Amino acid sequence: MYARLGDIVNSLRIVFSEKRNAATFAVITALMFMLYAYLLSYSSIALLPSPALFGLSVAVIMVSFLLSALFSVVIVMNIYGIKRGVNASAKLSIGSFLAAVLPSSMCCTALVPSLLALSGASISTVIGTTGIIQGPIATYEPLLLLLSGALLLVAIYKSSVKLCSCNVK
Repeated sequence: MYARLGDIVNSLRIVFSEKRNAATFAVITALMFMLYAYLLSYSSIALLPSPALFGLSVAVIMVSFLLSALFSVVIVMNIYGIKRGVNASAKLSIGSFLAAVLPSSMCCTALVPSLLALSGASISTVIGTTGIIQGPIATYEPLLLLLSGALLLVAIYKSSVKLCSCNVK
């Protein structure tokens, strides 16, 4: 079953008509924004020539807000669906979250060298391997973040289809 744009808007209107869902959306968005802004401040996106606001580049702020808002919509729609007995697309939301967080946390942070060191790798192995792992991630990070946004949009679409097909009110 395919959902039209009107069905998606209608399901969003139904979900966000409850004040509790709107508050949950706001809290999750704020928390995820802080996480994304922190992680992306170390990423290759932070190197784009853009003006800084509160120490973060505008590109980092925009990407962080967009991903956190989309992720929050997916979570709120899934919670709403679960409460109404509709199995929404939880797997897609988890996948899109991982697709958004992993590249930004593995690109230019100390996560990869720390994991290698904790696994017992020698200093020379850590130094030699870190660039091999982080280089491609940094190179393709904008594409990975676009993929994450696309996955979040698909998760919103799938959740809307589930909610519309069950006529949840």
